[in-house]
Amino acid sequence: MSGQFLYEATLDSGETHLVDVTNQALVQWDWEANKKGWPEPTKAPMLWQTFIIWAQLHHDGRYSGDFKAFREGGLKYQRELSQAEREQLEADTPTGPTPLATASGDA
Repeated sequence: MSGQFLYEATLDSGETHLVDVTNQALVQWDWEANKKGWPEPTKAPMLWQTFIIWAQLHHDGRYSGDFKAFREGGLKYQRELSQAEREQLEADTPTGPTPLATASGDA
């Protein structure tokens, strides 16, 4: 389930989202950072994290506002999940196909 970067993000609305950052969001960072002359992630880690969280939420349709609104107040809290939390999520996530119900309701 989880990729390289997995965050819990709480929006100013109070909604909390699990954000599994995909390659699309990371490429979007590269594109925007180069275009706008933003610093490297190691020099501005909070900007980087905020952007990739926004890009993923926006891509997934879970946040419709622009990045400026997101960074200036749309995102209230963010934290990267620990390895133990990732492992617990993996253990709690069912894997493999699930049986389909028949017309009579039997599996």
